[in-house]
Formats: sequence, C-alpha cells, structure tokens
Amino acid sequence: MDCFDAHDFRFVSLPAADPILGLAPMGDPTLLNWDQRNQAGLSDISPTAFLIPDIGPDFTIGLGSSLVVPVGEGALDNGKLSVGPALLAFFHRGPRVVGARMRNVWSVSGDSDRDDVNRMVVRGLIRYQLNPDWWLISSPIIAADWTLPDGQGWIVPLGGGLGRFFQLAGQPMQVSVEAYYNAVKLQLAGEELLGDWTIRTQWQIIFPN
Repeated sequence: MDCFDAHDFRFVSLPAADPILGLAPMGDPTLLNWDQRNQAGLSDISPTAFLIPDIGPDFTIGLGSSLVVPVGEGALDNGKLSVGPALLAFFHRGPRVVGARMRNVWSVSGDSDRDDVNRMVVRGLIRYQLNPDWWLISSPIIAADWTLPDGQGWIVPLGGGLGRFFQLAGQPMQVSVEAYYNAVKLQLAGEELLGDWTIRTQWQIIFPN
C-alpha cells in the first residue's frame, strides 16, 4: 500500500463582476449592467492524500481525502475551509496514460458572509509520450457547483496541448501549454461567467525520490 500526496498552489487571474441594479422604464427593479474587473493572485491551497494499493503495473487506483484552504481574496478563493473524499484511477501502458483524479468537497467553516461550498472537480488525463522529452496531453478540469440550479454550475472544457521535459542548471523541470474551448460554462442570473477559451500553462520543478 503506497501513499500519494498532491498539493496544488495556483496563481490565477480571473475576471469578476458585480451587478449594477437600477429601475426599468416602467419603474421595476432590473439588472442594468455588470461592473467588470480582473483579479490576480494566489488561489486556494488544495492538498490531497491517497492510499494506493498495488494492483499491478498497468493500473493505479487510489482513495483518499482532500482539503481546500482559502488563502486568496475576493473571487480568487471560496472564503471557506472545505473537506471531502477523493478518488483517482489511471491506466498506463507504453507511451499512453489515461485516467482521472476527482474530488467533492463541502465547506465546514469560514467567512459566514460567503456562500457554502458543495463542489466536484474532475481532472481527466490523456497523455501520449512522443519521445523522452516531448508529449501530447489533454487534461481538462471539469467542475460542478451543486449549489446552483441544474445545468448552471457546470464547467466542461475540451482541448489539449504539448509538454516538454528539460533540465536547467542540472535541475529537472517540465513545462506544458494547453488550450481549451469551454463547451459548457458557469452561469449566474443567466450570464455566462467564462469566456470561450482558457489557456493553461504549467511549470513544474521535479525532485526525484
């Protein structure tokens, strides 16, 4: 039985908007516009731990728990400490890896003025190793906010990209660039809260065991 521990530290830049309310020509309250802005900074810290039994060389399956710690401000985090179960399952053979890592967390404490959290996140993975240094990858992050009405809390991106392994001053590293079309977008009051495309870049420093 092995133990796998993953930590996500994310610096993000997100659009945010506050509703501008007013009166319609007939005197009824209405939404006039959105006060739009952009926020950038450190988002939630999300450590996840898995227990992984040895079931052979081709499959990896793990069960564990996830914790979400709010450290950002405004739209950058949830303002709530959240916990929940986590699961991973991967098939790997030769240059191919296919699988997913998922979790669902519920808020247990935090800012009482912020909304409660009940959110699922599924991070799929399709990876094909072209050679020792380059690979093709599709790793969409699918999310569902169960606190919103049916169909309005989903984010479903489609796409992929390219990754490369290299060494800098003897230190192993890898980078990847991916582009995703947001086929299904989060909605609030009938307004879509995401653009059509998401560009994701990752830079990882590798410390061999």
